[in-house]
Amino acid sequence: MFSKEQVNFLTAATPSSITPVLQLQSWVSLIYTFKPKKYLEVGAFEGRSFSLFCAIASSVDQEALFVTSIDSWQGGSEHVLSRHDMKSAESYYDSVVNACKTVLGSRLKSEKLKGLSHLALHKIHDREGFYDMIFIDGGHKSKEVLTDLVLSWNLLANGGVLVIDDYIWMGSPNIVLDSPKLGIDSFLSCFAGEYTIIANLPLNQLYLCKQDPKHALINQSANAIAIPSFSIPLNLSYFSPNPS
Repeated sequence: MFSKEQVNFLTAATPSSITPVLQLQSWVSLIYTFKPKKYLEVGAFEGRSFSLFCAIASSVDQEALFVTSIDSWQGGSEHVLSRHDMKSAESYYDSVVNACKTVLGSRLKSEKLKGLSHLALHKIHDREGFYDMIFIDGGHKSKEVLTDLVLSWNLLANGGVLVIDDYIWMGSPNIVLDSPKLGIDSFLSCFAGEYTIIANLPLNQLYLCKQDPKHALINQSANAIAIPSFSIPLNLSYFSPNPS
């Protein structure tokens, strides 16, 4: 199990941001419902989503976990404008991975694919249906998000969960192509009938379940499904920054 200090480091202490409580609760509900073991993240940045997955998934049971992280660590236009130190971001990600491996030992296998996401996804294109949870948080331009979604979709198992970050995030004011939403909506339109929206979760992230008639949670006559709410298996205070 992760200690209070380790959870604090892995989640609240990322240099750029903390984990919102609503996002944490959503991930707990998703992971406790679907019990994913093979996780792909497109956009790893400082390792917050890596640590969230490991901390929550490892508390479900004692099974092994496999994580693939894809990032160029070059940053997008928003990082350029803010002059974010991407070398430090990558270094922090490496520290997070090492911390998770220290806690979980042989239960955790991970791989780091450094490069542009469309090239990295092509390298693993033969893993069709391999992952049971995929998180998309790479480039924020519409065409980048759409490309990541299309290339990731075949890698997701039937009944698996797709989490799309920053659904309503806006880049350049009044420039739709600089924001994820158009790319996400285009994907939803093109792949209609192949997914079910997971309802009652914060809109800043979009949650989809890949369509599978055998999956017990899916009502095929509905456009959305709700998932049970689980008590968070970790003290919520661990995920808040120390006010001092």
